[in-house]
Amino acid sequence: MFILLRIFLLLICVYPCLLLSLESLEKEAYRSYFKQDYSSSKKIYLKILSENKEIENTAVIYFNLGSISLADQDYLLSFDYFKKSFELSDNKELKKTSLEASLSVYQLILREHLLESLSNKLLWSEICEENLGKSSFLESVKQM
Repeated sequence: MFILLRIFLLLICVYPCLLLSLESLEKEAYRSYFKQDYSSSKKIYLKILSENKEIENTAVIYFNLGSISLADQDYLLSFDYFKKSFELSDNKELKKTSLEASLSVYQLILREHLLESLSNKLLWSEICEENLGKSSFLESVKQM
């Protein structure tokens, strides 16, 4: 009984400190984000997520991570974070914003892949045009 009472008292004393610690970490991450120190902000948010499995605003943290990844032009990761924010959010406005952000990032991903594909086709076309008359090129193509 005495042990349970000690654990209870310890939790009463320590739990608010944990909440304050978490709150200050979130504020620090937020400040870093607005100073455009995305690397620090991302590290702090990931630390919060790894150390605190059940926090109230997990969806907001995932949304912020999506924004950071978008600023870093890591579109696939950004899409995943926005999608996760959408899935976890109970807030209608955040859910809507997360959905819109994930769709916008998806369009960026598609455009990036389309441009890369067109670039590869144009490059191949240029190589063919430059080397079409050269016998070594024709020989290497025949050997393929």
